[in-house]
Amino acid sequence: MGGLSPIHWLILTVLLLIVVFGLRAMVRLISRSSSGPSTPTVPPQTGRPRAGWYPDQQDPVLVRWHDGYQWTAYTQPRQKR
Repeated sequence: MGGLSPIHWLILTVLLLIVVFGLRAMVRLISRSSSGPSTPTVPPQTGRPRAGWYPDQQDPVLVRWHDGYQWTAYTQPRQKR
């Protein structure tokens, strides 16, 4: 009447291993997701103006296109307000 049979010990051992490995896997997933992405998703600010029309430094009646990297040769008359 007393103790557990060998098959019961085997079942208990397998269940215990499943629980232990499941917990370890969950801890790894949680630690990975909380550390955030490894690369930034927003590019760093470079100090350059965004692409768009800006007052021309050479001629006050014109605006010049900046492509986000450099000033271009494209100009147009400044809009009257």
